Amino acid sequence: MPWTKEERRASTSKGHHEIWINQIRDHVGELRLREFRTVDASRMLRAIAKENDLTKTTLQHIKSVLSTIFTYAKNEGAFDGVNPVDGVLIPRHAKEPGETHAYDLGQVLQILDRLPLLEKSLVATAALAGLRQGELRGSIGLTTRIPNW
Repeated sequence: MPWTKEERRASTSKGHHEIWINQIRDHVGELRLREFRTVDASRMLRAIAKENDLTKTTLQHIKSVLSTIFTYAKNEGAFDGVNPVDGVLIPRHAKEPGETHAYDLGQVLQILDRLPLLEKSLVATAALAGLRQGELRGSIGLTTRIPNW
């Protein structure tokens, strides 16, 4: 989806690309854009959920990418109907997202004291700006995965 590089933030573009490659592409098959219906999107999301142990949040992201594809197609004149992804339900039995944890300032400062300069700058930027990994990668132009410290 090269147009997302021009139209979206780097982290959004990279996320959309990864979802397309890892989740959606193999499920599209021979369906043509103009033939794609809500039932196709629903079946696709259920199949993806069944094949992978994904959270409702991840499935919502997949649904969002599918919807974005149709929004873009409408804007380019390649699709004239109602967005078939609207109204697609997230599978009810998908797992709930796990607990998240945020470090307090004291913990962040202790971590920063132990890191070399580059890692310190990455962790400080992420912690103090509240950035997710994809946003951090996009903001500093990293193309490699940031390790989970």
